[in-house]
Amino acid sequence: MTTIDERFDRIDASIERLAERLTGPILGLREETRTGIQALNSRMDVLSAVLTGIDSRLPALTNQ
Repeated sequence: MTTIDERFDRIDASIERLAERLTGPILGLREETRTGIQALNSRMDVLSAVLTGIDSRLPALTNQ
């Protein structure tokens, strides 16, 4: 599984190249996006753990 930082590597490289021309709002949007994705990623991890726990406690469903 890739981390948030790995996902943003290409974007970060572009931002570093353009940093002198980017405005504060653009850099703020980038940070806000990163924070939002980290929160979503963490929630997905929790949901995945819950579903795995439920799945392991229920017998497999079969068509008979």
